[in-house]
Amino acid sequence: MIRISIPAKIILLCALPIAALAEKSDILQEVGAAERVEAADQLRTLTQELAAAACHLHEGVRADKSKVMLLDAMNGFDRRLIALRDGDPDHGIIGAEEQGAVLRDIANLHDQWMSVLNAANQLLEQPDDDLAMAVINDQVPGIFDLSNHLLSVVSSEYANPVELLASDELLLDIVGQQAMHAQRVAYEGCRVWSNTGDAFLVDDLHETVTHFETALYALHDGLPSVNVPPAPTEEIAAILEGVVEDWKDVRAITNALIGGETITPDQRGQLFDLMDAKMHAMTELTHLYATYSKRTLH
Repeated sequence: MIRISIPAKIILLCALPIAALAEKSDILQEVGAAERVEAADQLRTLTQELAAAACHLHEGVRADKSKVMLLDAMNGFDRRLIALRDGDPDHGIIGAEEQGAVLRDIANLHDQWMSVLNAANQLLEQPDDDLAMAVINDQVPGIFDLSNHLLSVVSSEYANPVELLASDELLLDIVGQQAMHAQRVAYEGCRVWSNTGDAFLVDDLHETVTHFETALYALHDGLPSVNVPPAPTEEIAAILEGVVEDWKDVRAITNALIGGETITPDQRGQLFDLMDAKMHAMTELTHLYATYSKRTLH
């Protein structure tokens, strides 16, 4: 994820008088700055959730659950994209977007999203539609890139140097990607065992699993070399402990896939379920770390 550099934030903080900083903080709170960044971040995860759910529905794995997840991802993406454009008080986003750079990214994302939305609707009606699944496989990477760019632009426009410590920014950056990577593991795993990807997809799966695992243990145990502390609260520690507890089950399946082995239908469903649970745990952690980052304001 692209982030504002720490030096740039420090320079901005030192250059503004206290009154101006207070005014900036008030403005950011009034428009729901944190909520805008969170909504943009969730768009990235939803691209991967949609792809994972579509792949499993198409392959007949956890058909009822994957259909529900596909619908949730479709509706969730629509709601957040519209909220970012028009505002949504229920999500804490106050007022329509006025920044031209953000509006251009939203428009570009919406245009490309429509082809995936149409394909997803077709899969809901006819799960074995190979063409619809091919459209999703083809278009999702581009939509992810666009949503990732949108997040960087929204973060640039609404980042608040008054409220966010550099150490907390690092934590939020790490945990903010974990929900997305959880669904990417599910999606890439599905494409590997269903033989619908190319040879490079095994390497992609290995990279995604490694990234998730490295970040997971950094959050759980701390990683002093990059200034990541252990879980800072008991609630965060408990959730991370739950994610770590059955990680060996995930690795047993992904290691088999990466090694070229054939996994059973039960293992396919198990990987889907495990990564769905980890996505929800990491989404909850995002809220908890965001709350923790505001401790200096009280």
